[in-house]
Amino acid sequence: MKDPARGFSLLELIVALCLILIFAGVLAERIQAYQKLAESYNIKETASELTAALRIATLNRLAAGKKVDSTWFSAVNPLSLIDLPSGIDGGLWNGDGRTGRWYYYPSRQELLYVFHYNNFLDRLLDHKKIVRFRIIGAYNAHAALGRANSPFVRLIPLPAETLSEKGVD
Repeated sequence: MKDPARGFSLLELIVALCLILIFAGVLAERIQAYQKLAESYNIKETASELTAALRIATLNRLAAGKKVDSTWFSAVNPLSLIDLPSGIDGGLWNGDGRTGRWYYYPSRQELLYVFHYNNFLDRLLDHKKIVRFRIIGAYNAHAALGRANSPFVRLIPLPAETLSEKGVD
């Protein structure tokens, strides 16, 4: 007969520990998936805000009687047109961005977002994945869907890149 005060056997403890580790692994994977999903929604929302801010800035420029063409975007940092949370706005692109920040690349008229590290291997190898948006602006009837003298501004998503593979210069 077993002694009731003896406690758990080593096998029971190992099985319980394995179950806890499996559940923790599944939970960590789900949390990481939700973090990626939240970051992608945040990127889409910020890109939508930037598009609206660029359209408003273009209309303000027209109202002031200033020239509106595709080159005026090089003179203004679109990230300054919206209120980003502190630490998210990275300013102008210098070739090596910090993760979780937006940057503006004036010579290409592109907005870049550097993703947070996706997994341990990316952090170890210092891979940084970026998503890019090209600013397209026009001022003609065709671009404005048939409305004469109306500005047209869009952010066009470009293929994502990994900085350590190709780099953006």
